[in-house]
Amino acid sequence: MGARIQICGRVVVQIDGRRVEAGLPGRQGPLLLVYLAANRDRPVSRDELIEALWPDELPSSPESALSVLLSKLRSSLGPASV
Repeated sequence: MGARIQICGRVVVQIDGRRVEAGLPGRQGPLLLVYLAANRDRPVSRDELIEALWPDELPSSPESALSVLLSKLRSSLGPASV
């Protein structure tokens, strides 16, 4: 599988030559993907992801909101990609 992620300027995501960034969920979807890609060489905790996605104000249920985002990201990119 070939993946290409452009994170400077507009986010562009290609998986096996197919552009998939339009399917990323909301505003946090691209941010989550970029954060994971930039930190791909190390484990990233759920707490760290929550802090990166909502630095100023947490949603009422941050763990649940993160789970939903991760699920949607997997659906957009394919389960083997995330």
